[in-house]
Amino acid sequence: MTENALATVAPRTLDLALLKAVGLDKAAPEQRQLAINIAERYELDLLLKHLVLIEGRPYLTRDALLHIAHRSGQFDGIGTTTPEIVGDEWRCTATVWRKDMSHPFIYGGRYPAKGGNARFAPEMAIKVAESMALRRAFNVAAPVAEERWDVEIPAEPPVRVSLA
Repeated sequence: MTENALATVAPRTLDLALLKAVGLDKAAPEQRQLAINIAERYELDLLLKHLVLIEGRPYLTRDALLHIAHRSGQFDGIGTTTPEIVGDEWRCTATVWRKDMSHPFIYGGRYPAKGGNARFAPEMAIKVAESMALRRAFNVAAPVAEERWDVEIPAEPPVRVSLA
């Protein structure tokens, strides 16, 4: 094998390892490209799970929205009310302040009290409220994972990436 052949093979191997590490290796090429384009558009880190695919569709996570908010230089804080059960849902409200705006962004979050993730339902209600308020405050049009109640985002074990 020549040096030129090695130079063209090594990046593909590394790319595959990284795609595997972030769970994009099994996605259809067009889904993978869409996820990568969204990550590039918002300067997100796929290794930090700023973007996940659920049933082949890309979703931003709350961590991604916080990343976007902090990076903007205009983020001035976030607060949530204590979750409480209303009917058959946990509910709370998140408020996001921006330095360059006179009014905060306020959004309510809710999550089913009895569902697949009932054990963490209060925390999920907070995540929903924070995600939706951050999304509006920082004009992020991409959907967020917290909007999905019908599927669980699997907790993945830490991935060890070897460059060997």
